Amino acid sequence: MTQPTDELGRLLTDAADDIVRRRQESAPRTPLLWRRGRRATWLVRGAAAGLAVALVLLGGTLLAVVRATPATVPADGSAATYPQLVSDLFTRDDAAAPGPVFGLVALPSVEGTGSDLGVLDRGGALTAPPRWSASTATVDLHSLGNPVGALAPDGVHLLVRDGILDLTDGSLARPLMVEGVSQVAIGSRAVWSPSSEYVAFGGIDGPTVIDRRADVVLAPAGGDTGVLVAGWRDDTTLLGLRTTSGTAGSAFDIVTRRVGDPGWRTLSTVGTDAVAVRDATGQVTPSAVFASPDGSRLLIVDSGVHSMLVDTLTGQRVAFAGATLAAVDVAWDGCDPVWLGDQPLRASGGLHRPADGRAVLAFSDRVEARCVSLAGNELTGTPAPGRAAVEQVWRVALPVFWVLLVAGALWVTAWSVTALRRSRRHGEDFLPIVLGRLF
Repeated sequence: MTQPTDELGRLLTDAADDIVRRRQESAPRTPLLWRRGRRATWLVRGAAAGLAVALVLLGGTLLAVVRATPATVPADGSAATYPQLVSDLFTRDDAAAPGPVFGLVALPSVEGTGSDLGVLDRGGALTAPPRWSASTATVDLHSLGNPVGALAPDGVHLLVRDGILDLTDGSLARPLMVEGVSQVAIGSRAVWSPSSEYVAFGGIDGPTVIDRRADVVLAPAGGDTGVLVAGWRDDTTLLGLRTTSGTAGSAFDIVTRRVGDPGWRTLSTVGTDAVAVRDATGQVTPSAVFASPDGSRLLIVDSGVHSMLVDTLTGQRVAFAGATLAAVDVAWDGCDPVWLGDQPLRASGGLHRPADGRAVLAFSDRVEARCVSLAGNELTGTPAPGRAAVEQVWRVALPVFWVLLVAGALWVTAWSVTALRRSRRHGEDFLPIVLGRLF
């Protein structure tokens, strides 16, 4: 072979080698692509695991906070508290434990008629009524109506239309029955004695008192139709208001009667000037009267239009909490008051001071509360946030949860689409394993 031919052969060989070398350099490098695919796979797995862990931790924190409700009964040596906010968050379907309760609240019925009954505890949780394993009670707790029944100071005994219900075992003590007919007609207005031994209520013939076994211990006397039950002065002395007074210049008489006494005695009188309506002519005609737990104050209500607070011993008007003058009278609602010391609180939809409307005990926005009844119609203890922290955490954590969830889903989708497009430029053989399973 001549020299020119050898030279041409070398040139062709070098050119061929250059072409092969360039093709090898530009060709996909399979090991490198698989390493990238594995890295992408683990990156996606790590992101998904991190998002899952974040969601689990967030959910666990929520449940821990929600379930961490203070105990209903304070620990030994600690002071009792009452909640400033009551919530049904994750508790509405839970039944209260059989035993003493802090309070009750009437709620709208799920069927839209009548009222259901909710149980309040001192931790601020709203639960369902107790369920007893063996109960002789035939009363339907969900049909107590509005307002709810009278709850004794011990939180155990509840006066309902059929008798006295024991909340520890569900037993029902019925009034005396003769040939299947009750000898006692339980009226709607009732109040327990401080010892929870007796309960007084208004009847057709006047006030009647029964003990917690539903036996009559004080029957109406002659002329009792004009006496309204107010409350108790002590464990055995009943307080009432006689709507007609024989004393000149007096509108009503504040009267007392001990269990076993034949009749009422006048304790003091309420002057006509004390019950005069300031924005209209005339005076209050009481439709109901309520005594404070210690018997020192009487709340006189005139068909829910006007109300005034008087001193039991003097019959003089005293100022409502939040009012500057004793002469101020306020409109009342259809619920029996709950007392805070010697001051009455409105008990519809929570507990509020009547003069300025300031909330003392409120319900969360999800709860459509009606009349509230506490043990003995008295708010005891010191205020505590209750489940306010739960509500605040939930309001913040729930949006954060959804933001994290949506952000994680958008990130995974965007990354997957981008990786898919890049991989398809080099053929399906180079698609990362995790994307190959998805697409």
